[in-house]
Amino acid sequence: MYAYLDRPVAALPTADRVLLDAMRNWALAATLGRDRSATAAARLPAAARAGATDALHAAMTLLDGADAAPIAFQRPCHARVEEDEAVLLGIAALVPQNPAAATAALALLVPRATATLAVRHLATFNRRLTPALQG
Repeated sequence: MYAYLDRPVAALPTADRVLLDAMRNWALAATLGRDRSATAAARLPAAARAGATDALHAAMTLLDGADAAPIAFQRPCHARVEEDEAVLLGIAALVPQNPAAATAALALLVPRATATLAVRHLATFNRRLTPALQG
């Protein structure tokens, strides 16, 4: 988390910046009553074609519907990474190398069953996003 907290968004590695932008836009679409899945797909067409945005939508839907404290996201134009966002970026960074640790960390915020499913979707997002960013 501390690797991300209060960092300029522009200084984030591309994959982290894409994830943060997608999460922020998903949350904004939810707030405005818009189609959250379509918003992510429109902002990330290559990732949508690879199926990455579907996986992110599934993870965000789980987190949004969890019986837990709300997770706060800034507006998409906000220049720095805020606390809840930093936590989620840190968890997402754990997913590829240590999904069990990512699940345990996320389970501190949401019920364990929700964390387990959300981490699976984040793993799919990561797996599908990487080739989409390269090609």
